[in-house]
Amino acid sequence: MSEAAPWSLIWSTYGKIWPMAVSVTVIYAQYFIVFPGIISHGNWTFAQKDNPWRTVIIVGSWNAGDAIGRYAPIMCGKSLPPKMAVCMLALAKFGLVWTSMLCVKSYNPSSNFFMSMPVQVANLIANSVSFGVLGTYAMIVGTTNKAQVGYSQKVAGYLMASHLIIGTGLGGLIGNLLNEAVIRKD
Repeated sequence: MSEAAPWSLIWSTYGKIWPMAVSVTVIYAQYFIVFPGIISHGNWTFAQKDNPWRTVIIVGSWNAGDAIGRYAPIMCGKSLPPKMAVCMLALAKFGLVWTSMLCVKSYNPSSNFFMSMPVQVANLIANSVSFGVLGTYAMIVGTTNKAQVGYSQKVAGYLMASHLIIGTGLGGLIGNLLNEAVIRKD
């Protein structure tokens, strides 16, 4: 068993990776705000809500898009995006969270555009693939640093994983609250 890292190394490492750690929190919070609650309440006209295949198709499509997004960095070679680009894209993804909400009839009852099947499918694909790509790049970029004084890649990995869990919990909480609001409106 290895020794615990000293607090000075933890804080020094965190000082170098905190923008990426916050980005991971934001990305995974967005993930669980949108999926499965908001996406499943979309206007999926191919199946009624009581059709058991509806959930299988929606969740399967989301997972396929997420997997494609997670494997995309492997296909792009060894070059990593700049840290600032990943941070900015993580914040810009709130736009896709908003469009996901616009695709739910309870939030946006008067829009024929957002209720159309092509927009619903495009929203699902854009969300799932971009979550896969951004989540993967954020974890890789956040733990990749050249040899620096006061930095440990192992500690950075633990810190990034902690932020992933915080984002998952926060997103799950907000997603459940939004899901309850949709259920009450229906």
